[in-house]
Amino acid sequence: VYAKLEQLDTFSVASNFFSGELPIFLWEFEDMLHLDLSHNGFNGTLPETLHLSEPSIADLILSYNKFDGTIPESFGLLDWRFLHLDGNILSGTIPASINSGTMREVLLHDNQLSGTFPAESFSKEWSGKRSKLKAVSLYHNNIRGDLNEMCNLVYDKAIGSLNSENFIVDSDKVSCDCCSDVS
Repeated sequence: VYAKLEQLDTFSVASNFFSGELPIFLWEFEDMLHLDLSHNGFNGTLPETLHLSEPSIADLILSYNKFDGTIPESFGLLDWRFLHLDGNILSGTIPASINSGTMREVLLHDNQLSGTFPAESFSKEWSGKRSKLKAVSLYHNNIRGDLNEMCNLVYDKAIGSLNSENFIVDSDKVSCDCCSDVS
């Protein structure tokens, strides 16, 4: 069966009752762009070598499973669009290089993450363009920090309003001066 799927680029089994550790072959599709395993009972750790085995992956949706361990530093080598790791048992810190020039959403809430949020990673320009980031969720972790650098992505002080529609920074312990001034 695996050989017949070698060019698989989208795989979704979201909202089923699957559980257990993922078969290793699910992490080994070179053409994979979108992997959605959300709302199941999968467990195990995130692969350190995902950037080698699935170098094209842009959307990793693992929300509400039982993945544990840390977010691999190597995740910073991928060109993410959507990284949804919320609702798991992930611990450790968020890799400083987690952002990519195409990142739109990074959902990390409802885990056991700690440390500070790497806002500097999200505040830099990519190829002369502003970040495409629209949503960040960090609540129900032990993350602390100051998101004022991130505010520069979406808040234009000259006009006193948000540059970006529907931008969400959702955190219970991280402060952002410009976001608190905006209703």
